[in-house]
Amino acid sequence: MNPLDELSAAAVTRFHSTLIEFLKHGGEAPVIPSTALWQAIDQNHRCNIALWDEEDQARRRDVPDSAIANSKRLIDGHSQRRNDAIERIDEQVLNGMAERAGDGALAFGNHRRPDRPVVHTQSEDIPHGLADPARRRRSSRDQP
Repeated sequence: MNPLDELSAAAVTRFHSTLIEFLKHGGEAPVIPSTALWQAIDQNHRCNIALWDEEDQARRRDVPDSAIANSKRLIDGHSQRRNDAIERIDEQVLNGMAERAGDGALAFGNHRRPDRPVVHTQSEDIPHGLADPARRRRSSRDQP
């Protein structure tokens, strides 16, 4: 099954709203498909919510600096877990797109097959492109 088959903006939005309601007020936990993509989406959303809550704690002015420092360390952990989840989402989406394009054996991450092209990440492209203003192509409005 292609990981993209159960993915839609409406499904992600519905999941997000249900998860926030569940975590903030209790009730029924959201049900998600048991795919690696949806598990990563779940982890990403949970990290986002934990991150937002901890950022609120870090903004307090009625606590000692040590409490703020502790919140900042927790924020770092939530951010790293969120980034990890986003990388898993990217991997699943890219593999699903490759599968739909007829290149289902395309490997991403540590599963590289020598007979298939490697998917390059945006971060690999940035040093050679947009991140370097001197290498950007100038538009006509930039011309003197």
